[in-house]
Amino acid sequence: MDQNKKSFTHIKEVIDTLFSTPALSIDFDDIKIWKMWDSIVGRKIANHARPSSIKKGVLMVKVSDNVWLQELEFMAETIKEKINSKIQRQAVRKIRFKIGMHQENGQNSNKWSE
Repeated sequence: MDQNKKSFTHIKEVIDTLFSTPALSIDFDDIKIWKMWDSIVGRKIANHARPSSIKKGVLMVKVSDNVWLQELEFMAETIKEKINSKIQRQAVRKIRFKIGMHQENGQNSNKWSE
């Protein structure tokens, strides 16, 4: 009868195992980039550019159009230095910009998609 009994694994153990997998190189401290983005780049830039992902030190940022993409490429090094300074470690080694479409839905104007 004991063979039919199912044992449960605590969710913390599952999460720890999942994120210790080398294929998922996620550093939860990187979430700070999203939380601090507006204060790092300022409201004007934040209205046209949002971080979308970070992998192996490469931060992907979606921008509203070609004009902002070009402008931010000139500012990439400065933004990178500000991010790393603000979160007090070298989390970002490169920033790549990609045009994303800004979706206005009335509820959340910071939605971006590819």
